Amino acid sequence: MVRKELPPPPANHGANNPYDEHFMREAIKQAKKVKKNQLPIGAVVVRNGEVIGRGHAKDKHTCDPTNHAEIVAIRKACKEQRSERLEGCTIYTTAEPCQMCSSVIFQTGIREIIFGVHRKDLPVRKKKIQFGQLVEDAGYPVETFGGILESEILKLFEPDGIKHKIPIHERFIFKKATA
Repeated sequence: MVRKELPPPPANHGANNPYDEHFMREAIKQAKKVKKNQLPIGAVVVRNGEVIGRGHAKDKHTCDPTNHAEIVAIRKACKEQRSERLEGCTIYTTAEPCQMCSSVIFQTGIREIIFGVHRKDLPVRKKKIQFGQLVEDAGYPVETFGGILESEILKLFEPDGIKHKIPIHERFIFKKATA
């Protein structure tokens, strides 16, 4: 198997960065693996340009409320590294992390969080506590970058994109963000 050559890690993360887009596409691949009744959220943990943990949402499927994509990816990364600490790692997730996932990310020492879609733009229940507040409260510097491949990820949440995943009584009305 030929390994695809990656661009060098970015000096600055953000949109239109081939390195970030590469790993966000890996997170999108995970999001596409979700089973019925799950939101299409995927995540990967990266260390030195290599994915060390992958995960997709499976909390409803496994009846375990902690099986969010980010936590599944972190569990696998911790096992791979044989440590509960993931300093020097970056997590890529298709959606801005929830409060539970943010707390786990902070506990592991991950300092870079790259996400695709802001929670405010998702067709899901809005939260009163915002991600930025959690980052401020982390107690150490955490860098976050959002909007990576956002339009591509939002398509996964469109009614036609998830109708086979979410039962009719749980579907959300999708509204396209306006610029």
